[in-house]
Amino acid sequence: MITPNLPTGKWVDEKGHPTATVIGIFSQMFSEMQNNLSNEGYKVPQQSTATVSALNTTKSIGALLYDSDTNELKVNINGTFRVVQVV
Repeated sequence: MITPNLPTGKWVDEKGHPTATVIGIFSQMFSEMQNNLSNEGYKVPQQSTATVSALNTTKSIGALLYDSDTNELKVNINGTFRVVQVV
């Protein structure tokens, strides 16, 4: 999910209307929320097995992904994505 930074300049113009920067930030933020949230909870990002393998790094520790090729939920633990087991 791409989360925009808050603007450092004016939030409203001389007439009290939101600036184009503020409108863009809120538009992006609401779009990301609509894409990543549902009534049932968070939507886990889907990636191919090749992409999941490419993301096996310590930079992505704790990341949660859905492998769309193998239909498995995976989490990165210590730099390696592992299948989440249901018991």
